[in-house]
Amino acid sequence: MEFFFKGLLLGVSIAAPVGPMGVLCIRRTVGQGFRAGFFTGVGIALADFCYGSIVAFGLTAISEFLLMWQAVLQSVGGLFLLYLGIRIFCESPSAYEEKYDDKTIRGNCVSAFLLTLSNPATILAFAGLLAAVGSFKESGGSWQVVLGIFSGSLLWWGFLSLVVQVLRDSLHCQVLRLVNYASGGIIAGFGAYVLVALYG
Repeated sequence: MEFFFKGLLLGVSIAAPVGPMGVLCIRRTVGQGFRAGFFTGVGIALADFCYGSIVAFGLTAISEFLLMWQAVLQSVGGLFLLYLGIRIFCESPSAYEEKYDDKTIRGNCVSAFLLTLSNPATILAFAGLLAAVGSFKESGGSWQVVLGIFSGSLLWWGFLSLVVQVLRDSLHCQVLRLVNYASGGIIAGFGAYVLVALYG
């Protein structure tokens, strides 16, 4: 279980830094509740699982293909973040609540998964972090590390969604509107930054 716990720590350390996906998870939890935020986290954790597997199992053909198309994938991700940020910025909290259903929750999971996958540079981050784990491949611990990464990532998103849900109950409509403006602006800003960095 040593490699599993090392992977668990890696999963938390990769998920914890605040970025566009963290802001998106917080926004969805505030607007739609715990399940919406948590399943956004499930999508992110599944993408982390995929990228972790590519590195842990040495699937170099897949990693080379993704890195070769990195600019295209990042462009799509940047455009979607820009669209998503503008949509969130313009939405009223009450209108968003009315659209809450199981289909929306599934959409949250899928969109978070695809957005996270749109940044193949994550493979390089995983490669650097997994190098610190030790000789897990020689010891047959690849699956333990990968499952640990998934579990750690999922643990973080569940914790974040739960904390935000507890705070959400004390927020008024005007505060929720400010959350829309702030989170929408931040997410759109991340999308614009990606596009400017690629083509500016």
